[in-house]
Amino acid sequence: MVSFSGDGTDSNGSWSKRLAQVGVELTKGQERFVDVLAASFDASFERLFGEGRIVPYLETSLELAIRLGQDEYAFLLGDEGQTSASDHGEHLLTIDVASIDQAHLVDSFVAILGRFGYFPEVTLHPLLTLERDSELNIVDAYRTGTKEASGRVESYIHFDVKANPTELELEALNSAFEDLFHF
Repeated sequence: MVSFSGDGTDSNGSWSKRLAQVGVELTKGQERFVDVLAASFDASFERLFGEGRIVPYLETSLELAIRLGQDEYAFLLGDEGQTSASDHGEHLLTIDVASIDQAHLVDSFVAILGRFGYFPEVTLHPLLTLERDSELNIVDAYRTGTKEASGRVESYIHFDVKANPTELELEALNSAFEDLFHF
């Protein structure tokens, strides 16, 4: 069992150091992003997610944060459109989203999933305040609402959906999600 503290560390050390151990190279700003993101959660994170899925979640969130420096939004549907078997032998569709914080974004994604007959089993939605340099690289990260937070508020959303969509359904979901950002 992993136990979390409020500074992005767990009983095994900081999450950014654990990513480095599996070969992920991080800048100081990216290290801070990973550790602040992990600090947004407590032990329930591990129970919901399983320790083996925490590192991939953090890697995906970091990838989206880097892309968000170049675009207004970024999202990944499944593993490049593929579903993967969950621990219980069911197919699990994952959806990860990053954007400058917008009202009702989670509700909008859930509504689209509902139109397809899908409903999230797990939803994670931390808000982080990121400082970015003039090239929009991550310089520092804070929990939104803390006294030292300055920068722009960014939304990092993750959904787990028990589903095994066809390629056609994946394309339709992808298109519907894209439409959310082009209103």
